[in-house]
Amino acid sequence: MPGLFHLYLYSMKFSPVLYNSFMRPLEHAGLRNYRKEIISRARGRVLEIGAGTGNNRPYYNMNALSELLFTDYEPLQLMEECCAADHADVQSLHYPDNSFDTVVATLVFCSVPDVSRGLAEIRRVLKPGGRYLFIEHVASCSPGIRRFQTIFTPLWRKIAENCHLDRDTLALIRNGGFQIDSLKTSAACMLIGGCAYSPDDASSTSISEAEGES
Repeated sequence: MPGLFHLYLYSMKFSPVLYNSFMRPLEHAGLRNYRKEIISRARGRVLEIGAGTGNNRPYYNMNALSELLFTDYEPLQLMEECCAADHADVQSLHYPDNSFDTVVATLVFCSVPDVSRGLAEIRRVLKPGGRYLFIEHVASCSPGIRRFQTIFTPLWRKIAENCHLDRDTLALIRNGGFQIDSLKTSAACMLIGGCAYSPDDASSTSISEAEGES
């Protein structure tokens, strides 16, 4: 059975329709509400990392954007139904420093090998005052669920391309030099979403105020 499931997951890389069918129950279970609330906060020149099949695209406020660049580690397979995308690895982004007003990454850091390096790259390409918008599934705050995640993660990593069910991504974001401006969490804390900025940039502290004025 794991072999068949692995084959199914692998096939999703080459079929946007199959991938979206797999994700549909999660979208209805609340993921799309996270997208509606968080993705709409993007402003200015925007870089989306790990865009997949473009499920975030309907939730952008295009009137607030000057440019929207989709990227994925394997864009040819996943983006063909949606739109053109650039190849990019979050651990080594090929964009200059201070390039984007907003960086978006959803369901990305569960599988990134070097999370700290990826977050450092996001900080590097963000302009002063820029924001990082994220949605991630993470280690649960429920001891019972977290125990299950820890036990099942080694197998899940093998069949789901290094996806960690028990990764404490929120702590990693904070340890990566970001300050959380707003945070949304699900029941049992298994899904998080929010807006973060680098406190090194004094102008970043006015993110919420700027949105109130827009």
